[in-house]
Amino acid sequence: MVTLSAGLLELSLAPDRGGAIASFTSAGRPLFHPVADPHLIAQPGALAAYPLVPFSNRLGYGCFTWEDVAYQLAPNFGGEPHTIHGNGWMRRWQVDAASAREARVSLEHNPPLDPVTQWPFRYAADQLYRLDETSLEITIGITNRDVRVMPAGIGLHPYVTREAVTTLQFGATAVWQSGDDALPERRLPVAGDWDYETPRQLVGPAIDNCYEGWNGSVLIGWSSRDETLSITAPTTLRHLVLFTPEGRDYVGIEPVSNMSNGLNRPEVAENGVVALAPGGRLEAKIRFEVRRL
Repeated sequence: MVTLSAGLLELSLAPDRGGAIASFTSAGRPLFHPVADPHLIAQPGALAAYPLVPFSNRLGYGCFTWEDVAYQLAPNFGGEPHTIHGNGWMRRWQVDAASAREARVSLEHNPPLDPVTQWPFRYAADQLYRLDETSLEITIGITNRDVRVMPAGIGLHPYVTREAVTTLQFGATAVWQSGDDALPERRLPVAGDWDYETPRQLVGPAIDNCYEGWNGSVLIGWSSRDETLSITAPTTLRHLVLFTPEGRDYVGIEPVSNMSNGLNRPEVAENGVVALAPGGRLEAKIRFEVRRL
């Protein structure tokens, strides 16, 4: 475990458990809520956030075709026929450097020494965490170490604390409605229960959907606290997955580069999948800022 501390903020990392965040607190109160998700079969126990590499969200039935070659990945999420969130969260990451306010961790995936059915291309991933008195900054990157062009996506999966009255605000141009197989089926305008352009309470039907054309900013508020949490991300991450399970004390707010099942949606110009040439790199910096009211 690696712990960073600055003022009222404290961050605990669990690099050996998928390069994950174990906790993120302000004055001892959780900003991220540790969740023991039984579906994360490779990482039992509670995690507060974890990286998404080399793609985010669902890959339909674990199969895709890239440069005329068909690939089949193994399912990795309990009860799902799909492969989910890549394989970075399944692996042990190495601590490259750590100090009181900064830590860098990395991962090497090198098939066939590492499982090809997790991902058939060789890559290196890294995360840099920087903490100060008001914010946490996470830079996540992936580099293609293969001799072939590799499809890639990145993102982060934090479980943000949800209280009885929690408000949310963000903008997006569209949302993908899922079919019976939980994969995106059709693009809809952002309206009604989908719309968080104006700050409003997290109520209504549960959402587990991918937004497109995200404006790169989210604001979370809690009625019981004298602080808010904002999330900002660069144009690299223009999809946002929102997961609001009913009756739970967390909400998934996931800034990601690619849409769900993007590898199988080449006809969608904004699918967010990046073709990385050998040696190419995809990187994004995500900032979580605590604002005192």
